[in-house]
Amino acid sequence: MKTPRTSQRILAVLAASAAMALLLAACGGADDPVDDAGETVDAAEPDDPDDDADGSESDAEAAPTAGGDLVVDTSFGHQTADPHRDGTQESRRVFVLAYDTLTTFTSADVSEPQPGVATSWSANDDATEWTFELREGVRFADGTEMTVEDVVFSLNRFKNIQGPFSFFLDGITIEPGDGNSVVLTSEETNVALPFFVSYPKMAIVPAEQVRAAGGTDAEDAVETDGAESWFEEQGSVGTGPYQIEVWSTTGQLEYARNDQYWGEPANFDRIVLVDAEPQTQLLNVQTDRTDLAVDLTVDQLGAIDPAGLQINEDVSPIVFYAFLNLDPDSSEISSNADFREAVRYALDYDAIGELFGDGAEQACGLIPTMVLGALDADECVSQDLDRAQAALERSGISDPSITMEYISDFATDGISHGTVSERIQEQLREVGIEVELRSSPLATQLDRYRSNTIPMHFWSISMRHPDVSSYVVALSDGGGNAAPAGLTADSLPEAQELADQILSATSDEEREPLVQEWQRVLNEQGPYIPLFQSARVLVGAEDLVGLESHPLYVIDLRNVGRS
Repeated sequence: MKTPRTSQRILAVLAASAAMALLLAACGGADDPVDDAGETVDAAEPDDPDDDADGSESDAEAAPTAGGDLVVDTSFGHQTADPHRDGTQESRRVFVLAYDTLTTFTSADVSEPQPGVATSWSANDDATEWTFELREGVRFADGTEMTVEDVVFSLNRFKNIQGPFSFFLDGITIEPGDGNSVVLTSEETNVALPFFVSYPKMAIVPAEQVRAAGGTDAEDAVETDGAESWFEEQGSVGTGPYQIEVWSTTGQLEYARNDQYWGEPANFDRIVLVDAEPQTQLLNVQTDRTDLAVDLTVDQLGAIDPAGLQINEDVSPIVFYAFLNLDPDSSEISSNADFREAVRYALDYDAIGELFGDGAEQACGLIPTMVLGALDADECVSQDLDRAQAALERSGISDPSITMEYISDFATDGISHGTVSERIQEQLREVGIEVELRSSPLATQLDRYRSNTIPMHFWSISMRHPDVSSYVVALSDGGGNAAPAGLTADSLPEAQELADQILSATSDEEREPLVQEWQRVLNEQGPYIPLFQSARVLVGAEDLVGLESHPLYVIDLRNVGRS
């Protein structure tokens, strides 16, 4: 794999990051999408930000210049260079730069999918069969032309490798269609499939090369695929605007412009992502060591001199929550319904909200405010110590004690998992519940999380794709968030029945009340305790254009340029 020369500016960033780490240690511190009825409809053309009403170009929205480097400070969370295997939310902004998917979202408006390598799509009457027409002339970074076989292979490999989110394609077969098309057939009605296939982990890869490296899309791929190390050696093998030249899960990740890209040329020659703590990000962006910081907290804004910078504040779609495992084999305490009620009403949500800062919103359920079926603010839980004490007495548990786990080395939207966990520990102690905190680094904690044995955990759920079905699938029987919390169809049948109705509904009018009732059941009986929807802060150099928070990618660096 080619390793480009690292610029002096990037070396300065790494030096500053290392220095700050030592200081902290010392201190302890789409042309034709389809509507709900399955009819083909015209795609809305994205607004052109470069055009004023009179057709002229404003100074503030001038087209970006091409070339140069973009240096971005962020918190790394990605685990592998193989897009079909990585289950972390942070990897989406990593892979979306280098790989294409059938559909995508080209702006912060995520109400309808836009064309990716598919230019149009249509469904039969009951939305069980979807045909995606593919774009002509798409090439991988090595110049190889993308084919129908590549798309079929990629989606089947994503499904059969049984990664953390392969369940999105459960019950779906992927086959070549007529001409330059692929057909996805679902066992059940699936109006959200064009949203599903926008997921950056469903990246289109070159079938021939991946097979030669030991990869397979066969049904036993989870046991027989051996291409993961090849992806790390290659960096990336996609059709996106950039290609990964230096791969790393720590330190820095480097991209170069992909000259084979089918769309408009990328705005930068190189993009460098640097792994940095929020405190380091704050220092670097103010001293021009980096162009952009994406993991600052709202509280840090008070320390920023805005001269020469631009600041973007928005509500994040990430919902933070705690869960109490429903499986008695994991914990007789967390699986006690009265104990879970006691915890839910013992928490002081206002005090927890102080840790999230201005701009954050209490989560009334696990569906964020910008997604269909979000609960209104008047349905949020408030602290009720009398109810908590009564529930604790009904539980029959004397001197209750429980272990709560969290990630020790990672901040999501600038939020420290440890700080919030400690606040929860303090509040539960006030009602007689002792919480033993246990932390580990992200990689270790992911393995622990997926073992489905943790009694209590502080976690978050991000937007995999903007259709509400992604949340319903993830948070219900067999889903990636449900299994660690011990939630099955048998443990909470009322919630599962509502989930099944949501997934089989064919219109938003039918789905919305079902989604709301499903959340109410989860809030009353389920394992999840919704806490807060965080604020999101982006701080960048004043000459950057396209500095906009994105619900899926935090920021879509495909759109960022320099004026």
